[in-house]
Amino acid sequence: MFFRLQIAAPKGAEQMLQEKQSTSISQEQFQRQLDLEKEMLENARNKVAVIYQTAKDKKRESVTLYGQSIMRTQLTVISEKIQAFLDEANSGKAGRRHIAVKYLNLFSDMNVVAFITLKSIIDSLTSRQTLLSLTLKIANAVYQEYKLSEFEKANPDLYHLMHHIVKTQHEQHKANAMSVAMSRNNIEVEEWSKQDKIQLGSKLLDIFMETTGFIEIAGESSSKGTVSNYVVPTAKCLEFVKRTEDFAGSTPEYLPCIIPPKKWTNVYNGGYYAKVKELWLVKARFNPRAYLEELNNQDMPTVYNAVNAIQDTSWHVNKRVYEVLNEMWYKQSLIPDKKGKYLTDEDEPLPLCPVCKCQVEVGMHDCFSNPDNKDAFKKWKRQSTQVYTNNISKRSKRLTVIRLLKLAERFMKEEKIYFPQQLDYRGRVYSIPSYLSPQGQDWGKGLLEFAEAKPLENMDSVKWLAIHGANVYGQDKLSLDDRFIWVLENEDNIKAAATDPVHNTFWQKADKPTQFLAFCFEWAEYIEACNSGAVFYSRLPIAMDGSCNGSQIYSLLLRDEEGARATNVIPSGDKPSDIYQIMADKVTAKLQVIQITGQVRYTKTGSIAYDERTLSRYLLDLGINRSATKKQVMTVVYAATFDSCKAYTLEWLREALKEKPENELNMLYDAQTLKYPANFLAELIWQSMRETIIKAYEGMEYLQAIAGIISKQQLPIYWTTPTGFKVLQAKKETKDIEVKTQIGTRIKMILKEELPRISAGKQKLSVAPNFIHSLDASVMMKTIEKAVHKGITHFAMIHDSYGTHAADAPALANILREAFVEMFSDNILLNWTNEALQILPKTEDKKNKVTIPELPVFGSLDLEQVLESPYFFA
Repeated sequence: MFFRLQIAAPKGAEQMLQEKQSTSISQEQFQRQLDLEKEMLENARNKVAVIYQTAKDKKRESVTLYGQSIMRTQLTVISEKIQAFLDEANSGKAGRRHIAVKYLNLFSDMNVVAFITLKSIIDSLTSRQTLLSLTLKIANAVYQEYKLSEFEKANPDLYHLMHHIVKTQHEQHKANAMSVAMSRNNIEVEEWSKQDKIQLGSKLLDIFMETTGFIEIAGESSSKGTVSNYVVPTAKCLEFVKRTEDFAGSTPEYLPCIIPPKKWTNVYNGGYYAKVKELWLVKARFNPRAYLEELNNQDMPTVYNAVNAIQDTSWHVNKRVYEVLNEMWYKQSLIPDKKGKYLTDEDEPLPLCPVCKCQVEVGMHDCFSNPDNKDAFKKWKRQSTQVYTNNISKRSKRLTVIRLLKLAERFMKEEKIYFPQQLDYRGRVYSIPSYLSPQGQDWGKGLLEFAEAKPLENMDSVKWLAIHGANVYGQDKLSLDDRFIWVLENEDNIKAAATDPVHNTFWQKADKPTQFLAFCFEWAEYIEACNSGAVFYSRLPIAMDGSCNGSQIYSLLLRDEEGARATNVIPSGDKPSDIYQIMADKVTAKLQVIQITGQVRYTKTGSIAYDERTLSRYLLDLGINRSATKKQVMTVVYAATFDSCKAYTLEWLREALKEKPENELNMLYDAQTLKYPANFLAELIWQSMRETIIKAYEGMEYLQAIAGIISKQQLPIYWTTPTGFKVLQAKKETKDIEVKTQIGTRIKMILKEELPRISAGKQKLSVAPNFIHSLDASVMMKTIEKAVHKGITHFAMIHDSYGTHAADAPALANILREAFVEMFSDNILLNWTNEALQILPKTEDKKNKVTIPELPVFGSLDLEQVLESPYFFA
């Protein structure tokens, strides 16, 4: 029986089902979808309930949503109350001073005391505890903070050594380890008396109680007639906890749909059918209701058409890829990551002590307590820091793999699955479900294929399939013809990978191994079909990626012919132009000159930092390749700062030195001082970018100048994209409260709600990337709309990566170029300027009149050349 409106469906579902005339959705399917959406919410509630109960059982309620909320909103208030109490006590007024004053005067920062007080109370907020035990708990935590600060004063080197070695989140374990180190090194701190601690803890508890109203003292009589005092949560507290728990559990763990998602027809209704949570088309950040209402009144059919087309794309779990990944992970405990590297289910062990060659355990290590082994500790610290960082990253990846495999297994039996879509405030499209998603990591993308297969009926479609295979392997710098030839030359390897993928290592060496494995299965089947004379039907999404798309958009926006040629916007020869390699070559040329003409650089204190000539020689020996400049070039057009350029350069340098351990830089610099060669190299990369992408810098500086004029008036920036989408940018000032405790880690709390003012700095920094992102979103939507009119129905889209069936790839390649030319034929920057400046108040006062900078001058780029550029998106 098929769905004929016999069941009570949420409003709008009937209309949606009628619109899907080509798809028969049974009553059973629709009910299964509603059950799935109900399950999403129940899963979220159950997860939050488990997290909250675990936190309560472990007396760590400060990590919960309600705990963090109280910490964030009450820290400053309680700190000020403590300081006010202390100021009055220290003012010299007559009267007996509270004993707590003596100990609070030992601290210079009342934020630290307030933080310790809050954490001590909140960790057991909803539990009943005796008044005596809680006051002692607060005071002992304050004493422990003081004790460790004295440790740091007495022996800074040993303190920082222990702080680095003892990697545990459990405060008591860390305190015990620190105490052992102090005892071994004869560092003594006077103990506070129990009576004084009770007085101190009681005062801090009083301040919390008066400030928040979240706890109260309740007396309880025993059978013997004695009365015990307990600290218990008030009704106000329990109501607050319940409210935050309900809120935390109201966000479903979004899953793919098993029927086509509900079409978006306005900003309030679409995606899922059941109202499990208020879900809007746009994830608005500021004044969401007013902004959404304004957006809802916008005429933007292209936006709705494009979003609905993406989420109407039917997908299927690639069973063969799933079986390979599942077997490798659960039987071999590893899975291909990229370029022959693997993710395993074990952490990398910490390096051995360079002195005794033994494992360094959590706690004190005797070798490092010896001052003569200071250099040995520095060496170990440098190595172990990187191991810690790598292990944290690996743990996150492991969780992703496990979640992916579970989701793939769950949806593998579904003939079709769909991914509801949502926009950010720039208009960029995102999949609402996470993990298993066409927008996910390589593992997630490789696990998905289109549910509908399309025949490869001409050689152009076959070539696009091959080009995709070469691209995901890492051969995307070859010409298109050479990529096709590469696949033909590697057919034996490809077939071998498809035949025995678990033991075959060819596919595992790819840049994107899981997607390449999916290609191997596809290409092997294509060969088999050709050999039998049959037409092959392909399901694989074929992706076409832009070349540093931010730079491409600036080149089109400002008609910059030089930038356009460097980023393949216009034809540049037989092979694709590589702007990252262009930049690397410029840096190499600079290093070759500096190797002869360089000078000695000094630190701020006057000591020698490095010799430019020596550094240049070592860096040239290391080899400045495209990877050395890629992230810097990719992000600079989104207003990335020189600080980020230095950070990316340091990141690349660390990885490059791992590959060349014999390079002299490994011998001369440690984790701290490696910043000197990294900053030196970053300066050269920064200079090279300024010399090359000149028009992009002009565009960014112009956008920032306009943003500065508007934000100076404390006004937001609005603009309408070429699709009719309304963008609101209103970055607010925030107040950062930083609390550094001795026993814990650095705690940084940001109180965004306290400062409603527009942040001129953030507005200027954000406007360029947001404007460019709004344009890449617009042109993608226009491409989709044109493609739908040409009969293309399946889309795998990720901002600057356009994908569809191999059969439709030749058509999509032409359509996207046409969309870019049509959209950028208009003077988009002038339109943006006129609209953005409309918000400024009109004035005839010459003193208050603002000077509007002139628009950047257009270059000589002929937009029609885009239509003939084979590597624009390839």
